[in-house]
Amino acid sequence: MLILYLVLNSIFMVLAFSAYILIEQRHKDYVPIASFIVSLIFLYLYPESLNMAIVFTATLAINSMYRRKSIVSLSFFSVAILLEFLLNFQKSSVIPVCLSIGVGVSISLLTSSYMKKQSLSNEKARGHAHNTEIFRDLLQIGVGIVIITMMIFWSHLLVELILVGGMLLAIFILDLIALYETMKISKLVSRMERDNVKPGYGTLWFIAGLMLLISLSPQWKLVEIGVFAMAIGDSLATIGGLKMGIKKLFYNRKKSIGGFISMLIPTAIFAFIVLGPSYIFVAVLVTILESVSGYPLDDNFTIPSGVIIGNLILSVL
Repeated sequence: MLILYLVLNSIFMVLAFSAYILIEQRHKDYVPIASFIVSLIFLYLYPESLNMAIVFTATLAINSMYRRKSIVSLSFFSVAILLEFLLNFQKSSVIPVCLSIGVGVSISLLTSSYMKKQSLSNEKARGHAHNTEIFRDLLQIGVGIVIITMMIFWSHLLVELILVGGMLLAIFILDLIALYETMKISKLVSRMERDNVKPGYGTLWFIAGLMLLISLSPQWKLVEIGVFAMAIGDSLATIGGLKMGIKKLFYNRKKSIGGFISMLIPTAIFAFIVLGPSYIFVAVLVTILESVSGYPLDDNFTIPSGVIIGNLILSVL
């Protein structure tokens, strides 16, 4: 079986890299090299799986987005995940797949020159169009409520599979919207985006953070707290910052005390209800990390990182 997976991983990576070379002609960087090095770690951790290929194809697929023929790279990424589930489907296999996706997407967002330009544009435009920001955040709150409701009432495995499938669908749709700007849905989504930022750039960070949160959290209720902080707490911070006339934070002039409080209080209450009073500390930590986040680290990356680190600190104390 090990030989079979080595062959399959190699085939996927060669095909994905070949497609990437044809698609990626404008931006030269070290994304494939970084991804390949990290994928070797996944070969060591999960030798009888396609997680090595998933990391590599995820990185190249995300970095190929918004270009012509990007659908090819996205297809290799999707097929690698589907084949992994078909060949090695068991409850424990979903977590490594989530980890592979989260790491692969993160590599692209953090190392790609193209994606870093999107990050810089996103940071510069943040908070300028108040109505757009509020509409985006209300939509994000709705998504967060749906995900948390599923997490509470449905099985962990089913929710994980739905989130992986929804993640793939969202990436395909966002890519098509960016490529076919004349479609009505493209115009609608574009109105929700910040100036000079490609559709769904923030969603890519949300996907990376969510996949890492699911795979690295030792308990499911911790994931619930992370999703609340990412989707609801973060959105309330933006809305509170825009609506409450309170002075800016002394360490980040782009964010305000009003936004800080608007995220901290509901997140702390939710953490208290879900895991008890000690996890108010996690709520404080993620709120601080959200308030200091900025280029090149998005708050959808710093918040789940804070949840994982905060839980680790509590487990040691």
